[in-house]
Amino acid sequence: MIVTNHERKGISGQHSYTRESALRWGVPQMQADFAAQPEKVQAETRARVMRILDAERLARRRPSALARIAANISATQDALGRAIAIENPTHYLHIDGHDWSETDFLAELVRRTGCGLLLDVNNVYLSAHNLGTSAHGYLDAFPVQAITEIHLAGHHADPHLGDALLIDSHDAPVAEPVWALYERLIARTGPRPTLIERDDAIPPLPELLAERERAHRMLANLEALPCA
Repeated sequence: MIVTNHERKGISGQHSYTRESALRWGVPQMQADFAAQPEKVQAETRARVMRILDAERLARRRPSALARIAANISATQDALGRAIAIENPTHYLHIDGHDWSETDFLAELVRRTGCGLLLDVNNVYLSAHNLGTSAHGYLDAFPVQAITEIHLAGHHADPHLGDALLIDSHDAPVAEPVWALYERLIARTGPRPTLIERDDAIPPLPELLAERERAHRMLANLEALPCA
């Protein structure tokens, strides 16, 4: 099954303070901006920063985070009466202090909750590029028996940092390195339902269908692909 996703996502134009903002503009400029804000806005900004810091603590793959996420997955599945699939994220900066690799963390979530995994190949490529790790190594270690769906998507370079930081934008064709990773993955897993995501800068329909047909051909030619 190969489908394309035309759903557009709303993008907020409001200024926000994140770790990426700090890297891009520098802390002194952020402090100056903060001091110029009204008291109410300063309070809202402090609350936002606390949420960011809390999210960053949870982002560390530690036993406490594993237990919390597993409990949330189980509660969601109990409410829905069915298993859900958890997607691998895109990474834009290093976070130290992990007790688990990401692939081992996801495998343990599957073991504890019975959930499936949604493997986004574009996320694998971007994370490896942005952090300087191996996309092939990530795929080789991924618990592929739990994959229920695969995602492909396009990306673009950050407007300020260029190719040093790639953004999961869903506004461009699937890149050649992502196609190569997909080919490598399905050679190991066999056919899996695949979604090609395109949420912005939507091209003419024939261009979308061409990407869908390319994925179809790759799935049809699985027997001729080299083993991973």
